[in-house]
Amino acid sequence: MSKTKTTPDPRRCTHCGEALTGKRPQARYCGEHCRDQARRRRDREAGRSSHARKGYPKTRPNRQRYKPGHRFGGLVLVERRGEVNGSQRVVCRCDCGSVREYSLSNLVSGATVRCSDRSQHPDPRSKGDDITYDGAHNRTKAKRGSASSYRCWKCGGQARDWAYSHTDSDEKRMDNGREAGRPYTTDPMRSLPLCRACHRLFDSTTAPRMVASGVATSSPALALAWAYCADRPGMRDDDA
Repeated sequence: MSKTKTTPDPRRCTHCGEALTGKRPQARYCGEHCRDQARRRRDREAGRSSHARKGYPKTRPNRQRYKPGHRFGGLVLVERRGEVNGSQRVVCRCDCGSVREYSLSNLVSGATVRCSDRSQHPDPRSKGDDITYDGAHNRTKAKRGSASSYRCWKCGGQARDWAYSHTDSDEKRMDNGREAGRPYTTDPMRSLPLCRACHRLFDSTTAPRMVASGVATSSPALALAWAYCADRPGMRDDDA
C-alpha cells in the first residue's frame, strides 16, 4: 500500500516570511506580534500616529462629567469647589433661589434633589394631623424629648410615659389595630409626663371624670389638667 504524499504549504507570513503551516486559509500573519508590527508599519508609511495599545486611547475625554449648568432635580450646578475630606464639593442654585454647597456624590445618587429650606420645600414626610396613635407619641417625643427626662406631674418622681391630657377638642381615635378606640392628640403640648403608676391612675380615674363632666374638650379643661398636678408642677429635670 503506497503512502500519500503531503504537499508543503506554500503560504508565508506577510511580515516575517515564516511558513503558515496549520493556519486557517485566510491567515496572513504567523502570529499577533507580526500582525501588530505590520499595522504599525502601515501607519508610519501613511503618516498616521502609531497604534495605541488596547484600553489606552491616545486622547482621553474630559474627566469632568458634571459641569456648571448640569441639573440634579431642582438644583443646578454653579461651581465646582474641589475635594474636601474625600468628598467632591459643588455649589448649586435651587429653583427657589437659594445657593448652597453640596456633596457631588449625594447629587449624583439622588439623595439630594433640592435645598433644605422648609419654608420653600415642606418636608414630604410630614403628614400633618393624619398620623396614627404611635405616630402621635413619636411626634411628642421628637418635640419635647423623652418623658424620662422630666419629673412626673403627679408624684414628682421620674416620669416614664407621655400621657394624653384629654384636653384636645379635636382628639382622634384609631379605627383598628391594637390601639383601636384609644383617644390621642396630634398636639405634643397636650401631653403630660407621668410615671407608670400615675399614668394608670390618670387614665382610670381622672381622665374619665374629665370626659364625663363635659369639660374635657373645653378651654378650661387644660387648666383642670394642670390643677390635677398642681402639687408637683411639671418641669424638665435639668439636675438629673
